[in-house]
Amino acid sequence: MTQLLRTAIPVVSAHAPGVVMGREHADAAIAAVKASAGFSNVQGLTLPDGLDMLTDANANLKSSRIFEENVNRLRGELYVGGHDDPQRRFELHQLLMVAGFYARAANMHSTKADPVRFLANHYNFDVRRDKSVLHAVKDVAFNDAATPATNDLLGELLETERHLFGQHRLQPIGGKQYMMPGVAVRHIKTEEELLRLLALEPVVKHGNFETVIVPDDKRVTSVGSGGWKTTRDKEILITKQDRWDAVLLKCKPEPEPPIAPPTKLYSPDEEYGHFRLRVLRPPPPMSWAEKMREVLLQVWVYWFSFWALFWMVDEEVIAFIGLIYARYKQLAFLQEEAKRSHSKVYMATSKLS
Repeated sequence: MTQLLRTAIPVVSAHAPGVVMGREHADAAIAAVKASAGFSNVQGLTLPDGLDMLTDANANLKSSRIFEENVNRLRGELYVGGHDDPQRRFELHQLLMVAGFYARAANMHSTKADPVRFLANHYNFDVRRDKSVLHAVKDVAFNDAATPATNDLLGELLETERHLFGQHRLQPIGGKQYMMPGVAVRHIKTEEELLRLLALEPVVKHGNFETVIVPDDKRVTSVGSGGWKTTRDKEILITKQDRWDAVLLKCKPEPEPPIAPPTKLYSPDEEYGHFRLRVLRPPPPMSWAEKMREVLLQVWVYWFSFWALFWMVDEEVIAFIGLIYARYKQLAFLQEEAKRSHSKVYMATSKLS
């Protein structure tokens, strides 16, 4: 079911909801037939019939009812049907999104934003929280347990996000930015971890990401389709540290406009249109003079520390050394006396029981 959403909801339909004509309608109908054939156990699934009615403006109301019935049946199959296979569940999600989109697009009482809002809400709050799908993605991203099936699933998820949101995929959802479903960017702490995720096979093929390295005293803002500029941040400039860089993860421009960009629903914050990761640069090599200065500074610190410590305990040290010397002299005197008198020296000791 690769590219089902892209085929069943072409860009022309997303920008003019309810209008699917000509080649786009034929492709959407074929995709719906193939997808529905995989769920023959779902009673009353009539998605192709609803698509056929979209070409007739007089039948739009009936078409909307058909799609709404399909939405209910697909929801029941998704949440009650007992499907555990992540690929199977994602196929159900795609069918449900197609049915829900056209149910609202064909309804004359719906606003123009309702079909797009349904797509965005279902993907963000149903697909992103599907445990089977998330476990499959995390097996690829973190557990090093990737299989051809999980790689294909992650690739389809990334392609779906690109078709839905385009360059706005990194906009926060519920206060979190996601690089892919189940992978929040706030958990990426190092440049090595970011590069590892970008090197995953599905991400390389379908991610359409890019990274930009800028000094940490600059922020990147969008200036239109595919354009980026850097602007100095005064607050950061005050506390600038020359050894810090910022690695920016952002989405490349798409060949065609997305069908559910956030700009249709609200004004996205450009600050969160990319992910900013601060990284520490390696220290520059030191010159001979700097190395010598560093050594002399360390010697001075050690010398001053020992000197200060000595004068803090000088009286105790002198008294202790004096006692040792006095004991030594007394023992030597006693041994000399014993030698003269042909006797022995006995030392009294205490033995702990």
